[in-house]
Amino acid sequence: MLLFIENLTPSGQASLSSTLTSTTKAIKAIQPPISNTFMYQNHVLCTHTNGYRDENPLPAWWMFEFSFESAYITEIQIYYREGRTTNEGHHTVYTSNDSNTWTSGTVLYNGTILPTEIHFDAILQFLTYVPPVQNPTIELELCEIGIIGCPPTHYGPLCNTTCPQNCDGPCDLDVGLCTFGCIKGWIGNTCEQACDDGYFGNKCANRCHCLTEPCSKGEGICPPSGCNEGWYGDSCNKECKSGYFGRNCREFCGGCISNICDKLNGLCTNTTGCKPGYLYEDYCNISA
Repeated sequence: MLLFIENLTPSGQASLSSTLTSTTKAIKAIQPPISNTFMYQNHVLCTHTNGYRDENPLPAWWMFEFSFESAYITEIQIYYREGRTTNEGHHTVYTSNDSNTWTSGTVLYNGTILPTEIHFDAILQFLTYVPPVQNPTIELELCEIGIIGCPPTHYGPLCNTTCPQNCDGPCDLDVGLCTFGCIKGWIGNTCEQACDDGYFGNKCANRCHCLTEPCSKGEGICPPSGCNEGWYGDSCNKECKSGYFGRNCREFCGGCISNICDKLNGLCTNTTGCKPGYLYEDYCNISA
């Protein structure tokens, strides 16, 4: 497994369930120095929750949110206050898609011992650490957390190789393949191939039927000239409704029996006759 060296905590913000004083806020865990010493030369270096002072204390947690949508993470480094960790219960690290659902998120680590380094492969936006003892008076004292990986735009051991520009989110850290596929309008392992003319959207799975030039490959918008016979809509991908035909489905085959006709040219489907009031012929569009 490749080892990645970039600490991504400068690209986000930290929060804490509570704080003891203005000098023990969540940000302390992502500021230098890297140490498990609580105080140095009268400067507090660690976070500290307010469990034992709060009249209505909540269970303790520390959370980090990336400033970008998500990142590919391979490791976290945790330095808890020296001499304050416990083997009573389980230390837990969660990943989640938002700040409100971390308790039902993916568990990245769960153990009675809190190691300094925890290795895994995960794509995440929120990371939450929960101490092993969950009672109202628990004190959470984190001194440093490093979140190691690459930002969503880069890959490689030094995070210095740019992901393919048409990836929909981060790319694989080893070889740069697009992890979640391509943005609309592109296909291929590295999303290097644009949709063929007449196709658009995710995986180029949608087809448009524009009258003149092809539609846009991302959203599928057709030029102002409109749609081919039998189609309508911004992307010219909706078939004419029953009774309508022609370019942009503007023509109405009102003389056909049950208003049913060919969506391209308006020929009546039922060829046995026309509605009363129309002369019998292929289109039933001449009043008697």
